[in-house]
Amino acid sequence: MYSALALYAIGQALVIPNWVAGLSNVIAFGSSLHFVSAQGEMMAQQFGAEYAAYSARTKRLVPGIW
Repeated sequence: MYSALALYAIGQALVIPNWVAGLSNVIAFGSSLHFVSAQGEMMAQQFGAEYAAYSARTKRLVPGIW
């Protein structure tokens, strides 16, 4: 899901004729990546060992890399 949103943000930045609006879209998405780690912490508290096992085998943003 996060990979799709990143591609969408980059695509919007390239398509929008206003560079300020396009760049602000990319910056807004980049700053929202902070919440990815916060979401992981919340899931770990809620689901414990089951989420730890899931996150050990699943990457967060780029499949197979991170």
